[in-house]
Amino acid sequence: KPLQMPVTLFRSDEQLSTSPDFGWGALCAKLDVVPIGGSHGSSLEPPRRALLCKSFLAAVERASQKSDVQATAS
Repeated sequence: KPLQMPVTLFRSDEQLSTSPDFGWGALCAKLDVVPIGGSHGSSLEPPRRALLCKSFLAAVERASQKSDVQATAS
């Protein structure tokens, strides 16, 4: 059964799978793929770390807003 919560995949440029979402799309009802470039290891090094942090905070904010809307509708 797919996860019923928003999931964000931060994707580097490395081709570790033939699927652009590494197969996560089949496991999640709502999947956002955020390209961050570089390699898996370089995603935590400047300057990509800043992009990853910014993208992570934006994903948390989106999930929080959706959660607030669902709680209000209940």
